[in-house]
Order: sequence, then structure tokens, then C-alpha cells
Amino acid sequence: MKKYTFLTITGILMLVFSSCKKDNTNTDTPADTSLGVTAISPSSGGLNTSLTITGKNFKTTPGDNVVKIGGVTVPVTAATSTTLTLSVPQLLNNGGGVVEVSNSNGTATGTSFTYTPDVYVAGLEVNSSGFSVAKSWLNGTATTLSNGNTDNNITCLNVSATDVVAGGYEYNNVKNVPTIWRNGTATAYTSGSGGAIVNGAVVAGNNVHACGYENTGTYSFAKYWLNGTGTNLTTGTVSNAAANAVAVSGSTVYVCGYEVIGGKVRARLWTNGTATTLNNGANSTYAIGIALSGNDVYVVGYEQTGSGESIRVWRNGVESAYTNISGYRDFPTNIYVHGSDVYVSGYERDNNVLKRPKYWKNGIPTVLETTLNGEAAGIVVCGNDIYVAGHTNLATSTIAKVYKNGVATAISNGTLYVYPSGIGLR
Repeated sequence: MKKYTFLTITGILMLVFSSCKKDNTNTDTPADTSLGVTAISPSSGGLNTSLTITGKNFKTTPGDNVVKIGGVTVPVTAATSTTLTLSVPQLLNNGGGVVEVSNSNGTATGTSFTYTPDVYVAGLEVNSSGFSVAKSWLNGTATTLSNGNTDNNITCLNVSATDVVAGGYEYNNVKNVPTIWRNGTATAYTSGSGGAIVNGAVVAGNNVHACGYENTGTYSFAKYWLNGTGTNLTTGTVSNAAANAVAVSGSTVYVCGYEVIGGKVRARLWTNGTATTLNNGANSTYAIGIALSGNDVYVVGYEQTGSGESIRVWRNGVESAYTNISGYRDFPTNIYVHGSDVYVSGYERDNNVLKRPKYWKNGIPTVLETTLNGEAAGIVVCGNDIYVAGHTNLATSTIAKVYKNGVATAISNGTLYVYPSGIGLR
């Protein structure tokens, strides 16, 4: 009896010690709250591309997640704990970049997203009847904007995230009618009996700003239009003038062009209608294009010297010489500012023998064609990629081209004369 009692007590003690040992062993794993990105899809795309980010520990409230592409913050439109969805904005400045996600769980990076912009070009094509036809191209596919029964010409192009606006004229068998094409729809502006031409156009907010010139029959005067309502920048009573480009920053409207003053052609900049002469030297100067960057106003033009023409760039009214080579004639067609870099498109006449399409980056030239005659009509930049529109001459026609980083892609087949006048990205 005593033996039985002893064994029972011993067994109970063993069970107690065994139970205490199991209770002191914790096999639970702490919850993983670290943020992670495992994939993005697609890896490239353009404006309004739907981008999906896959990972872990995202917040299910979209606004609690911060997504950046190449440092640019992009709003999240939908979220689960493992996926984020967003619409890609215009990323022309950086061309895309590494995708980064942040929330209260930390920060995680994924692979890079490459922004691939749509490329817009506008200009004219001479049809088989000899009439110039207003044309536009989207990624190389052409659209005809006029009927081909009278002369029409697009002289300028501006592309934003919401609007594609081109300017030029339509001939109505009596005079040139200043015309704006906004997202493909033509609007004719009123003008006097001598006709008028739009040389520059831009959309700011919902307002269309345009500039150009109107003929009086004896002289031409520089003109600015706001939503079709014209304002004369010069009198047109004693000399010629023209406005060639327009840019808008907030409530300030900048227009550049030229005016004949004292027998000399002077490059002019109008700020809300008030004129400033950019060059008062002995030679004639013309202002051709304008670009804004932050608080800086850039104007490109050229000066007629004894040996030819030389490109000039004015930054906030201060002039710098881009080219000045004896025997060479250099003509700018447009200007584009990307970060701290200034790009100018145009062409060079080599001792009046060869007309070379080229562009300048901070004054350093790049020749786009070494053996063919042609022109570079406009330039834009996305990230590290440089896009130029232009044409090269054939014996009885031209070929319209888009150059990306110097590599040409034809957008016409070489059977007709085709002349691009501008390029834009979206």
C-alpha cells in the first residue's frame, strides 16, 4: 500500500514537471509587417497607362500608400494588401524610373518603369494637285486635317497632357485665314482683308493663346489672339513686324518675334503686350522660338552678320552666341529647355552648298544628316531621349522624318513634298 502511494505521487510530480516544461516553450512566429514590392506590370507605357504594383503589406486605403516613379509622386487609385493600382501621369522630365512604395510599414523599391511617350508631328504635304494639305502624325500614322482643294499649312505645334494644338492658315481663295486646330478640330480666326497667319499657339488652362502676323496690304503687323480675339502688338503703318512664338506662365503671356525699327530688323519680346528689344546692335536680328523654365524665359533667334547668319539665345534678355563660324549660315527653328540643358533645332548652310539638319545642346551641334539636304523643324526631350522632327530632300520630293537620339524613322514615303513644322510628346 505504501509502495503504491509512493509511485502515484512520483508519477504526478513527473506529469507536473513535464507540463511546466511544455508551457515555457513558445512556438508562435511574429507577424511579418515589412513592406515589399515583388513586381510591376507593365514595365513600360505612356500617359494614363494602368500600372499594377504587386507586393505585401500595402495599406488597403489607397491614400495611405505613397508611390513614386523616378521620384515623381503618383496617386494610388485602388489598393489591397498585395496590389496597388495607379494611372501613369506625364513623365517627360525623367522618362520614368525606379518604382518606390512607402507607408507606415516602411519603404520598398521595385524595378524601373520606362515612360514611352506618344510622338506627335504636324506640318504640310503637297498633294498631287499642287495644294498644300495640313497634316498631323501620331506615332508615324498620318491624319489629313484639310480637304486638299486649297492651300492649308500648319506652322506650329504644341502638345500638353490634355491638348494637341496646331496653328497655321487656310486659304479661302481670297486670303489666308488664321486657323487653330485643337485636338484635330479647326477654328478659323477673323482677320482683315490682307489675311493673317498663326505662327505660334499654346493652350493654358482652357484658353488658347496664339500669335502671328496680319497683312495690311502694305505692311504686316505682329498679332496676338486669345481664344480668337485679336490684339495688335505693332501698328503695321510704317514698317513690318511678325510674332513667331508664344508661351504662358500663370497670368503672364510672352510673345517673341521681330519688328523693323529705324531700318533694322530687331528681335522683340512682348510681355503682356509690352515690347522689349533683345538686340540693338548694328545687325538685324530675328526672334523665332520661346521656352519657359521655372522663372527663366528663353528666346532663340538669329543675327544677320557680314558672313552669314548666327544663332542667338537670350535668357531673361541676356544674349549668348550659339554659332559664329565664318562662311556658315545657321538658322534656328525652335527651342526646348530640359532641366539645365537648352536645346535648339535648325539647320546649317555649309558655304551655301549643303543644307544640313541639326540641333544644338548647350551650344554643341549634332548633325543629323551629313550627305542629305534638309531641315530640323522642332525638338523635344523625354528623360535622356532627344526627339527631332524634320525632312530631307530628294530630287522631286522630300521625306519627313523623326529622329530619336539621332536615328531617323521616316513618316512619309518619299513620293510627295512633306514638311514637318513641329513635334511634341505626350
